[in-house]
Amino acid sequence: MKKLSVIIIFALAVVPAFSQTKCFVNTDFLKVRNAPSMQGTKTGTLKFGDVVNVYKTEGTGEYKNGILDKWCLISDGTTQKWVNYLYLSSFPAKADYEYRKEIHNYNGYFAPWANDIPEYVYIDDIIEENGVKYFVLSMYAFVAFDTKTIKGIKAEIAPVIKNFLPSDYNNAIAKAKARTFSYDGESYYMINKNGNKSSIGKELPKHAIEIGKNEWKMGAPLDDLKTNELKIQDNVTLRKNSFCRNADDVLGSDDYEDHQADEDTLLQYGIKIGMKKNDLFEIIGKPDEIETESEGENYVYFYDFNNNCQYTVYIQFSDNKISSIKYQFIK
Repeated sequence: MKKLSVIIIFALAVVPAFSQTKCFVNTDFLKVRNAPSMQGTKTGTLKFGDVVNVYKTEGTGEYKNGILDKWCLISDGTTQKWVNYLYLSSFPAKADYEYRKEIHNYNGYFAPWANDIPEYVYIDDIIEENGVKYFVLSMYAFVAFDTKTIKGIKAEIAPVIKNFLPSDYNNAIAKAKARTFSYDGESYYMINKNGNKSSIGKELPKHAIEIGKNEWKMGAPLDDLKTNELKIQDNVTLRKNSFCRNADDVLGSDDYEDHQADEDTLLQYGIKIGMKKNDLFEIIGKPDEIETESEGENYVYFYDFNNNCQYTVYIQFSDNKISSIKYQFIK
């Protein structure tokens, strides 16, 4: 996780509403009910990629026995149409790659010389053209201490979108796979795009494999990276990123003192002190990082926005239940 200079820590607060009313269904099928509860009668079904407007939310916000008591009204007339909050994502929705860490670790030496593999992909909108629905995507990469952004990429809606990256990103992988490393008796080096020797230090990259005398190339997991495939349906990082991002939106404070959630604090998706670890993982997935400190392990979840700021939640456990939650905004 990047270490940045200014840290602001706030107290956690109540469950937020959607920051925008336009949302899309992020699971395969979603039941529509005539009341905001599991007891409401089923009146219809939405499918993955359907777009709805959320007019209000109701419910306790508690997560219990695999059910989130948070419901979204998606009708603006006399007909009551309610769906569960857990299965909607508002725009823009940030989805992480399944192999995000591996991709990120290949930035620098092992990614392309001039173009980088996208670190972040946002679903900005869903549009329809000639009867076909598309995700409209933005991609962000951190290249040479600057941010590279490509917007307006269209990908036909599917549970896993494929072959959506611009050609320069595809070329990036090809260049990375073709890259070789040599040893001059003192350090390992590669030949850069200008034909000059570029040292990479005293040690070989972790996954380098020997292909000749004093010559290596990158092997697994580079060969296995599926950078041109991105899972959208039931991707828990959609909720993880929303959870981290909305923690800041709810606070609305400029308090610089340290604060932690108390036992009454209820976060998005019903996350709170006392929640079981397995329930947390079911909702927002496993952590981005685990930090070991004197008082125990911090399970770290974070949302990076365009490499400019980071919204981070630190969670600790006791007896497999959440014992501490702390929020941090870094800019």
